[in-house]
Amino acid sequence: MKSKNMSMKTDHEKFKSYTVTGMDCADCALHVEKAVKKIPGVKDIKINLINGQIDVYTPSETLDEELIVKAVRDAGYDIIPPR
Repeated sequence: MKSKNMSMKTDHEKFKSYTVTGMDCADCALHVEKAVKKIPGVKDIKINLINGQIDVYTPSETLDEELIVKAVRDAGYDIIPPR
């Protein structure tokens, strides 16, 4: 039986990957995570400090990418949207 606290991605969830520059420590990652999770429609975010990448999970592909870009930039980091 799986725990209710386990984060599981379903086929109905979509994600987009972004590169964030200037995010080089755990506190930076937490700052970015909190900023992005405040956006309505964001279900989860996974951060890779090694390559400076964030994966933003949403229930659909309809989330406005500019909201993510703005949240990260407002948190003090630069972001490169997916192509």
